Amino acid sequence: MINLAEAYLNIEFNTKRWKIFVLFLILCIPVEPLQKFITFFLSVSLLGKDIYEKSIYSSIIAFPFKKNILFLFSWLLGLLIILTSILVSWAFVGTIMIENLIHLFIFFTFYYGLSVYFASTEHSPFGMSFLIFILDTILLSIPYYELISTITQ
Repeated sequence: MINLAEAYLNIEFNTKRWKIFVLFLILCIPVEPLQKFITFFLSVSLLGKDIYEKSIYSSIIAFPFKKNILFLFSWLLGLLIILTSILVSWAFVGTIMIENLIHLFIFFTFYYGLSVYFASTEHSPFGMSFLIFILDTILLSIPYYELISTITQ
């Protein structure tokens, strides 16, 4: 019998194979602003988009998934994609920035949770999250805001 993690990965990679592959390849480029921007797209395109569109989400819920397990599997998949892309870029560049990896994990977690929240309240996960991303970028000009900003965490 197929376990839940394997079933979830099978569904995700069958429906979003090319999107995950392209985002993974771009994440392998060791440029921090580009990595954060692509991490934003990754966080919005995982579970938040599925909940908002309801087509794939209903097929995922057909399996015996609890919603918290589904949230956890999707979050772990995103973190795994980020980790493997950083390790692949480390193999080519030769240096790994643990601080950059932690920044990307915090950034991904914030926008992933935000997109799932907005999708569950039937707002566009991309639009609302992007609005907060732009607002966060604008507010960086305020002194001491970089201490709480997700972009500079």
